[in-house]
Amino acid sequence: MNLESNPESPERWAEGQIHLGTALRDQGLRTEGAKGTKLLAQAVTAYLRALEVFTCDKFPEQWAETQFHRKRKANPSWLFGRGYGEPGELRAVPAFNFAG
Repeated sequence: MNLESNPESPERWAEGQIHLGTALRDQGLRTEGAKGTKLLAQAVTAYLRALEVFTCDKFPEQWAETQFHRKRKANPSWLFGRGYGEPGELRAVPAFNFAG
């Protein structure tokens, strides 16, 4: 599967982005320091890419699931209690801006 896009099956591509995001998140949680933070940012980016296909209007259930992954499972405030970085370190990563 092309990780950049899949015009023949956008839903399958978006599902792949969710799985990629989960794998990156899991690896990021196991990796210390800046490298772990970078992996977590890449996870959020993968979830955001899935949301380009899974819009609230067209795919409300998939949209909600993807939002859960993006906001809950990769949320930096959830990581602070587990010793993964400092708030200032994660604020420096633009992908963790969850406004909207």
